[in-house]
Amino acid sequence: MSKVIEEKVKEFIGSNKMFTSVDIANSIKQDKVWIKNSDVASFLRANIVQLSSGQYNKILVDVLGGSKKANLYYPIGTDPFDYKDLDQVALTPVDIGVDPDPVAGTQTIPPINTISGTSNVNSGQSSDPRIKVRPDSQCRLRIPAVLVKQIGLNPGDHVDKSKILVNNKDISTALTVRSDGRIEISRECVAWGDGPVYVVVKNNVICFEKC
Repeated sequence: MSKVIEEKVKEFIGSNKMFTSVDIANSIKQDKVWIKNSDVASFLRANIVQLSSGQYNKILVDVLGGSKKANLYYPIGTDPFDYKDLDQVALTPVDIGVDPDPVAGTQTIPPINTISGTSNVNSGQSSDPRIKVRPDSQCRLRIPAVLVKQIGLNPGDHVDKSKILVNNKDISTALTVRSDGRIEISRECVAWGDGPVYVVVKNNVICFEKC
């Protein structure tokens, strides 16, 4: 697994990008390989000087609204305060189509069957393509990246609201796919109270169902 992390770090360094361990881990997960963020963080601390030939520095920054701290790695000669993804969150197993139970070690993620809308994950256990999503503390729903990918959207893409079928309030704000591959909407846009809902792709449209 160290080789996978090394290749991804070299990719970021080759593009002269600033990054935290979450950037690296999320990018690896989007390549359909499960990895722990803590493993990436440890690898970076031990290897960044060698991999960057001494051309990267690091600084401790506040992330997630100041609730945590992380090492930000940046090319020498650039301003680390130009880094903007301080509120980026680590992708979860649910976001990328893995069994949401704790994942031990490294796991290659089976491909999603985008024609039928079902997943090969948990083969023999359940073919339910729905994913349960819970609102966060600010009453936001984050549509998992694995479903966003199914409708052909990637990080940074603007979202055609016709691709998200809600049944309560209109989505009034412009939507863009987050850097972690997810789409964020207000829980108020979806019916059935304020608790968790199921999210599923039907006919190339993201839909919600009552839990």
